[in-house]
Amino acid sequence: MRVGFLFSEIFWGLLLIVLGVSAVLRSFNINIPFFRVVLAFVLIYLGISMLLGGPFVRTVDDSTVIFGELRRSGSELTENEFTVIFGSGELDLRDLDLEQTDFIEMNIVFGSGKLIIGREQLAEVRVSSAFGNALLPDRTSITFGDYTYLSPDLDRGDRPSLLVEGSVVFGRLEVEER
Repeated sequence: MRVGFLFSEIFWGLLLIVLGVSAVLRSFNINIPFFRVVLAFVLIYLGISMLLGGPFVRTVDDSTVIFGELRRSGSELTENEFTVIFGSGELDLRDLDLEQTDFIEMNIVFGSGKLIIGREQLAEVRVSSAFGNALLPDRTSITFGDYTYLSPDLDRGDRPSLLVEGSVVFGRLEVEER
């Protein structure tokens, strides 16, 4: 996952301006809390970007979204990871080519996500949640801890054709069979 904001010209420009102004003011015995000002500028920038739909409100790549919405099918995935941060996302794995990949990692942080798997797929879904909510097709709901969901046709001795590892932190993940 990439967060381009920390490497953008706007961020570093604002940081250098605040650092320079802080140095000039200190020479006149005026102390400004540098880190609080930097944090304030970052929050202001994020707020304005969200309101205007600017560069921070975007899909980072084909499988990561920050402050936005992303819907992907299994055939559209270019990576084995699907990440949602401060947004929402839906990942439909019914058309996933299991010969190409049999493992998907789904991460939800301060957002919501929906994972759709096929009823005919032999899937194992391992979910880990911390201060979040994970809803599974067998009507299990997890807030803290780990849980493993197995497709109904999957016997304990069989090897699943699809393994999904889901992590939820301060968010919501719903796993649905269709």
